[in-house]
Amino acid sequence: MDSYDYPRLIAEACKALPEVEGRMLVDVLVQVVEPEYNQVWLVFEDLTFVIHGRVGSEYLGIEAGSAPTDAVMEGVQHHAPFTQFVGRRLVQARMLGEAWNGHGFEFTFEGLTGLSMLIQSIYSSPKPDAVEDCLRLGVGHYSCGTDDAV
Repeated sequence: MDSYDYPRLIAEACKALPEVEGRMLVDVLVQVVEPEYNQVWLVFEDLTFVIHGRVGSEYLGIEAGSAPTDAVMEGVQHHAPFTQFVGRRLVQARMLGEAWNGHGFEFTFEGLTGLSMLIQSIYSSPKPDAVEDCLRLGVGHYSCGTDDAV
């Protein structure tokens, strides 16, 4: 592992994370550079945030910005598992993992107590051999007891 000051770099790269809370999600876009997920845009009513890897995707960053530009539109698409979050208010955003060990974000949404959107560094074990320096996208399914299982 390199001698980066990961705690400082992660704090800087993620300082916008609390800004997504309370916002209504209107779209989620993913840039695919075959075969990898490269960037994710969370499009809210009033602002867009982009999530992408830093230092070779050893950790992720999130920053306010704009929707994808024409320069990156090739490969930008919707990610079907994330469409269930569109039209819902994001109620909690939190960081997961650490550099080289699944760093990323979990987002939970109003009315979906058993689901969350997960965006992590590919460096979450086990990493598929065919990919490097990219993102891992997922949906967490949770239950707190037998009555609320999804």
